[in-house]
Amino acid sequence: MGGQSNGTDSAWSKLFFGLLKTFIAGVAGYFLHSLVDHRQDQVKHVNSQLNVVYRPLRAELAVNKQTWDDFQKAHFPGRSAYFDGSMRTENDIEVWRNYIRMTAQPENQQMSDIISKNVALLVDGRIPTVFALLIAHTENYKVVMAGWEKSTPDKPAFFTAAANTSGVNFPSLAELEPCVDKQIAILEKTQKELDNPFHGLFNTVPETVPAVCDARR
Repeated sequence: MGGQSNGTDSAWSKLFFGLLKTFIAGVAGYFLHSLVDHRQDQVKHVNSQLNVVYRPLRAELAVNKQTWDDFQKAHFPGRSAYFDGSMRTENDIEVWRNYIRMTAQPENQQMSDIISKNVALLVDGRIPTVFALLIAHTENYKVVMAGWEKSTPDKPAFFTAAANTSGVNFPSLAELEPCVDKQIAILEKTQKELDNPFHGLFNTVPETVPAVCDARR
């Protein structure tokens, strides 16, 4: 009977250690899979930040700058503002309103949508001040444009800046462009770091909004 007991104990021992080995391998595999998933999630997130938000936004800014420069050269060369206190004619107002309707506001809306519809992809997951100003500028223009239907040349207000421009100025390109460019540079640096298969396994790459993006806070 003693020999039979030893054989039974040996079988149970093999079974136990076999199960333990399988359990440890399963836990290790799960842990390793979780680490790889964590890193891959960061890779996908950074790629989306660049390709869905910041690069498209940079491209829209370039278009916006070019169309504004073209409009300025064609209609008010040598002046910094269309409404600069000088007398505007009825044609001047129609030219301005057509530019806003057909060109400027659609571009503003495109940029605002890129930001407001993708807040989760913004660096630090929030809308910085300079982006908030762009959105406010766009939304305020909607109110102004809605009033143009009842705005006629027989009313003095028709010719004023208040009746034709957003109450919130478009943020300076001296703030917007560096804000976007610096965030692109930071994300591209992170992207390269994540090319290392071990980077991001055990940590989450921190995100910091450049100071220029919140300069007016």
